[in-house]
Amino acid sequence: MRSILLLFALMIISGCSLHPRLQQQKEQAEEARDHQKAISWGKESSPDLTTAENLRLGKIIQEYLGTPYRGHSNYRDGLDCSRLMQLIFDDYSGLNLPRTVKEQYSKSRPLKKDLMRFGDLVFFKINGEISHVGLYIGFGEFVHSSATSGVMISNLDDKYWKKNFAAAGRVVP
Repeated sequence: MRSILLLFALMIISGCSLHPRLQQQKEQAEEARDHQKAISWGKESSPDLTTAENLRLGKIIQEYLGTPYRGHSNYRDGLDCSRLMQLIFDDYSGLNLPRTVKEQYSKSRPLKKDLMRFGDLVFFKINGEISHVGLYIGFGEFVHSSATSGVMISNLDDKYWKKNFAAAGRVVP
């Protein structure tokens, strides 16, 4: 009887919480489930995407490479970073992302940097606020629209991007 009372008391005190290892496994399972729902593509694609789908996305991204930057653009002849994300998501899946970086950030589900996969968004703080977004394409690289070079691929380990990296997010429809 004492051991039952002791067990009951421990459960109340601990709030019936999961063991830390079980909690971590639960979170990893949720991340994997969310990724299955997420818009994801590229070299490190999720198992549910075919080679044809990966190639299609690669072609979409290639079409935008080299497009000049134009702040707050709604036109194809020049793109800012958030408009580029809108167009890529729309071209690939028909998913409508919000227009601004801050809205895209708030719509995405935060995730740890080491859990990023193709199709996840990467956000950067410039001048103290989240104001730049790119699309992670694997191997530490992301595609984005740079004010100086237009749509290009950069590496997250480059000094500037490493210093300004703020968060990664997964868009779950």
